Amino acid sequence: ESYSKLSGSIDETADQIIALGGRAIAVQCDHQNDTDVTALFQQIVSEAGQLDLLVNNAWSGYGTMQRKLEEALSGTKSREQMNVDMEEAFGEFTEPFWSMPITNWDEMSTVGVRSHYVTSVLAARIMVEQNKGLILNTTADISHIGGQVTYNMAKCAINRMTVDMAAQLQPHSVAVVAIQPGMVLTEMFEERFRKGILNESDFARFEAPSFVGKCVVALATAPDILQHSGKVLQTVDIAKAYGIPLLDGRHVPLV
Repeated sequence: ESYSKLSGSIDETADQIIALGGRAIAVQCDHQNDTDVTALFQQIVSEAGQLDLLVNNAWSGYGTMQRKLEEALSGTKSREQMNVDMEEAFGEFTEPFWSMPITNWDEMSTVGVRSHYVTSVLAARIMVEQNKGLILNTTADISHIGGQVTYNMAKCAINRMTVDMAAQLQPHSVAVVAIQPGMVLTEMFEERFRKGILNESDFARFEAPSFVGKCVVALATAPDILQHSGKVLQTVDIAKAYGIPLLDGRHVPLV
């Protein structure tokens, strides 16, 4: 059970997919627990008989900061107080590495780098057998020098993992790509809009989650996907290559 009070649970997500005409099965899975993850892949093979796409997006690196951000936005406090509380929350992510607890390494690496590796191993065993498939790793821009050390380390590891896995899987017609979205209008940012911390002039700098999803679909169905294997691709470049219209924050209904 998540500590978060925000929307976006696995059941809510499945309901949204079904409402749009898709098929979705919500499965609770603790990515710190290899037994849970193995059981999930066994369920996929048992019920679907194949696996075409794995999107590695599990991440615990924002956990401490997000918890404090939710606390900052809760209640009926003034906008000024919310801003003060949010700045304190961001400090959990932006403080110098030597002033942070050693466990910050584990928060960034366990459900992140390691969980991406575990699911990729299990997916590759299926995809190699069927001689097709796409493993897609969510990553981020780590070009800024002096950023959060363990965060950048984790994303760098995911990028390198993408390169080497792609090389080994190429003979089996299985592609591995890292996708780099921009700022995505998540439920957390939606809450900040509702609380008045952000306004409509900010919408253009956010990507709608559905835009990222359309980029994933484009890659998963692309006949030339193996040409991209081993690359880190930005969503904006994927959109240009496959003719996907930009969907920004203005396309996200805030209820």
